[in-house]
Amino acid sequence: MFNDNVRDAELVYIKGEVITVEGRQTLKITQKDKFYPLEVTSFIRVLPEYDILEKWMVVKNTGTKGDIKIENAQSGSIVLPADEYLLTHLAGKQMNEFQQQQTLLTPGLKVIQNKAFKANFNPPWFMVRPQNAAKETGPAWFGSLHYSGNWQLAFDKSIEGNVQILGGINFWDSSWLLTPGESFETPKLSVGYTNDGPDGAAQSMTAYARETVLPEKHRKQMRPVLYNSWEATFYAVNEEQQLELAKRAKDIGIELFVVDDGWFKGRTSSTTGLGDWEVDKTKFPNGLSSMIKKINDMGMDFGIWVEPESLVPASDVYKAHPDWVFDMPPNRTLPITRRYLNLAKEEVYQHLLAVLSKLLAENNIKFIKWDQNSYLSETGWKNAPVEIQREVRIRFMKNVYRLVEELRKKFPDVLFESCASGGGRVDLGMLSRMDQAWVSDNTSPLDRIYMQYGYTRALPANTMVSWVTGNTFHQPTSLDYKFDVSMAGVLAVGDDLRKWTPEDMTIAAKKVAEYKVIRPLIQQGKVYHLVSPFEENRSALQYRG
Repeated sequence: MFNDNVRDAELVYIKGEVITVEGRQTLKITQKDKFYPLEVTSFIRVLPEYDILEKWMVVKNTGTKGDIKIENAQSGSIVLPADEYLLTHLAGKQMNEFQQQQTLLTPGLKVIQNKAFKANFNPPWFMVRPQNAAKETGPAWFGSLHYSGNWQLAFDKSIEGNVQILGGINFWDSSWLLTPGESFETPKLSVGYTNDGPDGAAQSMTAYARETVLPEKHRKQMRPVLYNSWEATFYAVNEEQQLELAKRAKDIGIELFVVDDGWFKGRTSSTTGLGDWEVDKTKFPNGLSSMIKKINDMGMDFGIWVEPESLVPASDVYKAHPDWVFDMPPNRTLPITRRYLNLAKEEVYQHLLAVLSKLLAENNIKFIKWDQNSYLSETGWKNAPVEIQREVRIRFMKNVYRLVEELRKKFPDVLFESCASGGGRVDLGMLSRMDQAWVSDNTSPLDRIYMQYGYTRALPANTMVSWVTGNTFHQPTSLDYKFDVSMAGVLAVGDDLRKWTPEDMTIAAKKVAEYKVIRPLIQQGKVYHLVSPFEENRSALQYRG
């Protein structure tokens, strides 16, 4: 919208040119409005070995005075020829993510979207195929959005049968003010085509993500077998108990020992401590370094859990800076547990960068499990100028990305894992900055079979973390079986090892050793979806080099 309230843009072609972006040929198309100082530049970056295009836009206010308000700016679209199409996507909920769904696209608009900063309900991935295509071969269009905030994918079918697929930021209750000379860049939308059916689509997308999207530093490294102590101790952590678990973890071949929630000051429950990222001296009187050295001396790296974007009202940081959180609109009830820090604010960003940098600088930490357990409900920003208050969601996500990027620059050897109430933030935007992802808070192996089948349609196995635990919501399964399920991605263990029998320890050590042999194939190979658990009462995945 322009200053005179005109809401229409009439763009004319200025020029097209082929440039190089990160070593790839990229088509750059520049258009300008006939009257107003609006420039729109579209980019199409070609990755021929994956049959994938990346599309995004840059919108610029080229004037010297007057603002332009963006109320919608999508990343790109593709149009499919007239046909009857089936849409495959992933849906679910917390504790039951990545469930494969299929629907016929009829004339009209189908939208998959996110509004609460969490994608447990549907990650931003799709595949579209002709209804009459062969089950395992034939045409498939597929794609994914590189964005972890609020996003949308729209599938618009005309009565004539052609389908436009459009994706980008979900501008619901959002806008962006372009001041003179300022630009706004949309996230990437990656789209591809194959004639090799669903597995061809999955293999192209996962190879693309594994080889070009994941952070380059650790892209080709084997992900370590990790142990996480959360389900053994919950909030009641202390040095002696963690070292006892570490000794047993070492005995089964664990390479990375991770302390989860509960290590920081005042953290005894979900309503205390969160936001105060200092070591709890009552639990770790010698700090973390003493324990970390002992774990390192056992031959394991050390990792830790954080949830930087949230805090609780009982925390010291909230009491000192109540203005650092999102405001609730007047006459509305505030959440009593976790609340989001307003990372749109520069002082909040600087605070988190400082405390996390201190944690990593003072301790030999090689792994961060970065969690986010809040759904965004309050988004007020009352002390910001009125004209930019609705930018808060977009600014927040920009600074989340910026924070991770800066920490990676300062601590390049640290592996990062994305987590958000389980699989609530698993997308190419976050995975371009983090090395792996937590799939779900549900670790029951029978449920994980379905999740892992859906996950590997969209994302590579070397990002898919799966724990062996004692949890089950169905009939009991053997320890052998639990390991077999978890070995389909990044193997991890999360059970209370102090309760395992000598036989359990022997089985675990054998399975971990087997996994290390096949790990290069699991983490870097092609995945073939041989038998779908959504269609039969069994499941089979094959991994090939």
